[in-house]
Amino acid sequence: MTVPQKNVSIAGALLLLAACSLAPNRVDGVYYAYDWPLAEPAEVELDAAALETAVSAARGLGFVRSLLVVRQGRLVTEEYFFTAGFQRNRPWDMRSLTKSMTSALIGTLVRDALLDSVGRTIVDCLPDLIHEGTDPRKTGITLEHLLTMTAGFPGDSESPLGGGEPNHLQATFDLELVADPGTRWVYSSLGVHLLSGVITALTDRDARNWGQQALGNNLGITLYRWDCDAAGYPFGGTGLFLMPRDMARFGFLYLKGGRVGGRQLLPADWVEASLQTQVGGNWEWAGIEDLGYGYLWWTGTIGAQQGIFAWGYAGQHIFIFPDVEMIVTTTAGFPSDQETADEQSRAIVDLVRDGVLPALIPPCAA
Repeated sequence: MTVPQKNVSIAGALLLLAACSLAPNRVDGVYYAYDWPLAEPAEVELDAAALETAVSAARGLGFVRSLLVVRQGRLVTEEYFFTAGFQRNRPWDMRSLTKSMTSALIGTLVRDALLDSVGRTIVDCLPDLIHEGTDPRKTGITLEHLLTMTAGFPGDSESPLGGGEPNHLQATFDLELVADPGTRWVYSSLGVHLLSGVITALTDRDARNWGQQALGNNLGITLYRWDCDAAGYPFGGTGLFLMPRDMARFGFLYLKGGRVGGRQLLPADWVEASLQTQVGGNWEWAGIEDLGYGYLWWTGTIGAQQGIFAWGYAGQHIFIFPDVEMIVTTTAGFPSDQETADEQSRAIVDLVRDGVLPALIPPCAA
């Protein structure tokens, strides 16, 4: 699996660029990650020795920067492996895990009645993208096509774009399609970036500001930073910075069907659709069986556990295992080549399958 990487006025672009840097909720100049309730392993039916073995294995890999395990809503394991001071309150680049946050923000538009259906077309939301030479097939591209990566845009390795184009949204939309919309799955960060433009068009805010207001503040997490294109739009498919505790909190929202703290922060049917296998379901990669794709979330089975995964380059992962109420998050260093990045992700899947999941104590032994 390969994991990548409307016109605005100059004044508007500058405002958007400024908004992409820092989130507002901090205390005494320091940003604080979500304050999880803690538990000893035995309190949530986990084997402490097995978890310690998993921590040692993570440390031995050399590239893992953090490993967190949450069970039954309580933080059990929290380890950081970085000599340069990596810790709970240090944000980390999520790379393509960003896509799952973009999906969630589309869900907030549905929640707030700013979007009636993901069957709405991209050109309905961003009509300025259309011009005389537009491929007529593009008028039929829906938000659901973008969410499921079936819009027909080129894959990341095939893209001629670098992200620095003056109008990256337009440049993306103008790319030649490699398939008719709705007929083929292609892993494409390009199409996902168009969703960032949709968020701005429907909210008059950039994705990071809207996300902090509509989701982050209610979850108690910080969308610390979100890298932007030249026009000031946060990249829909990459560039979000989160802290590991906040990654787990984001995963918890989906584990709980969008309802946290007595509030339905995402519509339950949106979460259900997002985590359903919309494409694939019979793929295999890195030992993950029945691998498929939902709304910018992966689905599949690791070991004996069905899971949902947010996935970022080289090891930035959120693993959610609903049947056992477990969340595992990892962050990792960034190699320069895709082969090494894939090797890191494979090793982390092995770590979860062979190290973390075996810590589950069977009910009859608890």
